[in-house]
Amino acid sequence: MYNTIFAASRRKAAFVLGLFCMVFLFQLKAYALSTRITFSDPAATAGEEFDVTMKISSVDGPVIAGANVMLSYDANVLEFISGTSAEGGAGSIRLGPAGESATEWVYTLRFRALSPGETHIQVASWEIYDADSVMAGVEHQGSGKVTIAGNPAASSEASLSSLGISPGELTPGFSPEQTEYNVLVGAEVEKLIVSAVPSHPNARVEVSGDGELILGDNTVSIEVWAEDGASSKKYTLHVSKQEGVTTPVGSTAQAGSDRIRVGGREYDVAVSFDQSLLPEGFELSTFQFRGQEVAAGRGIDKDILIMYLIGDDASGDFFIYDSARDMWSVFAQISVNSKTITLVPLPEAEPVPEGFAESIIELNGKQTRGWIWASDLEQRYCVVYAMNREGERGFYRYDFKEKTIQRYFSDPAIDNGADLALAELTQKYDTLREERDTQFRILLGVCALAGLLFILLLVSLLVRGKRKTQEKRQDRRVEEIKKAISDTADVLIHTGDLELGKKALKADSRKAAVSKKPDEKTGEKPDGKPLVEPHEKPDGERDEKPLKKEESSEEDDFENVDI
Repeated sequence: MYNTIFAASRRKAAFVLGLFCMVFLFQLKAYALSTRITFSDPAATAGEEFDVTMKISSVDGPVIAGANVMLSYDANVLEFISGTSAEGGAGSIRLGPAGESATEWVYTLRFRALSPGETHIQVASWEIYDADSVMAGVEHQGSGKVTIAGNPAASSEASLSSLGISPGELTPGFSPEQTEYNVLVGAEVEKLIVSAVPSHPNARVEVSGDGELILGDNTVSIEVWAEDGASSKKYTLHVSKQEGVTTPVGSTAQAGSDRIRVGGREYDVAVSFDQSLLPEGFELSTFQFRGQEVAAGRGIDKDILIMYLIGDDASGDFFIYDSARDMWSVFAQISVNSKTITLVPLPEAEPVPEGFAESIIELNGKQTRGWIWASDLEQRYCVVYAMNREGERGFYRYDFKEKTIQRYFSDPAIDNGADLALAELTQKYDTLREERDTQFRILLGVCALAGLLFILLLVSLLVRGKRKTQEKRQDRRVEEIKKAISDTADVLIHTGDLELGKKALKADSRKAAVSKKPDEKTGEKPDGKPLVEPHEKPDGERDEKPLKKEESSEEDDFENVDI
């Protein structure tokens, strides 16, 4: 019986504990941030630029404080230009925080449509955090559908203006109308570097089959897509790789065993290039790069070295090379009226102006490094590190809308605004921390109260079970006493003592709750006397004679009789 009661108590205690755990987990879930990622579905025309809007929204109300989202897209169909707290290219974009903590962050991403068709911008990975730096959940993860139509007004020009290879030579010589060429190279050549320049600046070039050449015949395809996205032209190189053949150097060559990596893309250094391609203020020179002499451009009035790099898509451009730091950067110039500045790498010891965040910006069709005001979601202006014609270096402020440049100087109004923003952010942080501490203390109080209630309930269940056990034992004692009195009365009646037997039966009905019980094993009362006292009859038979009561009144003549 005791095991049954204790098992029931354990079941009740387990139920209470499970209920407490559910409440605790519910309290934890109540503070978790749930978000949604949505995109707009724009339509564009091939060759045009367009915007895609992405939103990260809080579902339950808590603010979004941090984000690191990776997007993927088809680089053959779309070209990423710029975006809110965005950087990337070549098929992937990384998004950071879009501003201060808020229930919704809006990102504006600018692309250029390359060819007609339908494509999608998707979320590759995400990390979103609340104000307590706890990772949030994403209950809806959308994608942006982009529909691109052909542009009837766009150019249909899809030819090349120049075509060069290295190592090797084209046979016959290049002509825009000639689409088939033969190339002979030696067995040591593993890759053919192709430099293809389209006739129209908005046309794009795709090269395939130029790597991992095998002995024998190989085919290299160069496909040019016009601005309208529909017209195309294909040039084919029939490359024969033979042993015992001396390979001509050609017009371009890879410098060293390691390729150049700039902005997430790989390039090869051109051994030579057309001198007419040099920008204003530079003159043709040479430079020993990793043991090989290559063509380079040097600034006439400024200490800048540029070299011509060729990408995997056969497109080429000039890049700045810092030989002291062995570092590459995009070569970009900003010209306003007669004033021109050239973007140069930021020295390691040069601090970035306070309040600005690094970003990828587009200047004259080139993506380069710059800094935008952290709270300026529209990106109205940026700060770049550049050199003027006199060779002076420093930060310049460029206005995207007005297309103006000026030297950057610390604006007191902006600095005060930054101080106010910092003070406001600090106050918000302190408030959030106090709220979190208060919630934590409340949660601890709830846990302590629940634990105390659980202990009290467990003690109550144990005491109640023990009380029931004692009551059942007392009931059994009463029944045993009643049976003993009844059996004794029967013995007295059978032995002839009828009057004493009746009194015993009467006591049986009056004393159902008697508390004095003889020992069941010895038959003795608590005072040690036997239940009956034996007497000898004349014929030698034993008889039992009730003991005489001592010091009892007639009114309680039976209650003190030992039976």
